[in-house]
Amino acid sequence: MTVGEDLIDIIDGQKLGGYSKPEFIYTREINLFSTISKNFAFSLSVFWNTLYNLIVENNVIANNILKAWFDNSGKMETKGVEASILLTFNSQIKFEIGGTYQNTIDKQHNIDASYSPNFIGYFKLGYQLRNKLILSLTGNYRSSMKPFYSNYPKLTEDYESTGIDIGWTSRQVPGNFIISINCKINNFLFKNTFVNIHCSNMFNTQIYYPTFSINNAWADMGTLGAKRKFIITVGHKF
Repeated sequence: MTVGEDLIDIIDGQKLGGYSKPEFIYTREINLFSTISKNFAFSLSVFWNTLYNLIVENNVIANNILKAWFDNSGKMETKGVEASILLTFNSQIKFEIGGTYQNTIDKQHNIDASYSPNFIGYFKLGYQLRNKLILSLTGNYRSSMKPFYSNYPKLTEDYESTGIDIGWTSRQVPGNFIISINCKINNFLFKNTFVNIHCSNMFNTQIYYPTFSINNAWADMGTLGAKRKFIITVGHKF
């Protein structure tokens, strides 16, 4: 089997190659924001997004020749809801929590979209003691994600098409919940000197990201993210 080099061709009456239309997104959204009191605020958003004319790769086999091309045949649809709550206990302590639930469908193949978690959430807790000490604790949650989906055909030992897509190139990666903490001390040792200590992924949670192409199929469990990390910054305000 050889790969066709022509980007413009006609096979079985189908014109291959070329994309002349701009990618397009159509958004419908309803937003609600309410400040119930000076200590409590609430927001809610319901959305429905449709993406048309996405530039994607397609292929066809004819006369034992595989031809691949890009065109505007991609389409996705997302429906979801987003909400957040902000609490201010006093001038020193603030707490915010929120999340987004969404369902994104790849309409070209009628499957769940790659790299698209159904739920993401977060919280932020902050404490400030005058202008001397600032502490913050954050948490971020991300649900499971699908890997790259290949629409190239599976081949027999004689390089004949089986008529079945290769499909998902690896396993679905699990979700994770990451906690990070930050501490800033102003006027540390000397006036206008500060030190900032940041620890990301405090509990050393194992993070997996989905594979992003057929060339990464060796990473059948996904690729690993960063482990616990510390960053210490010392500075002076002039």
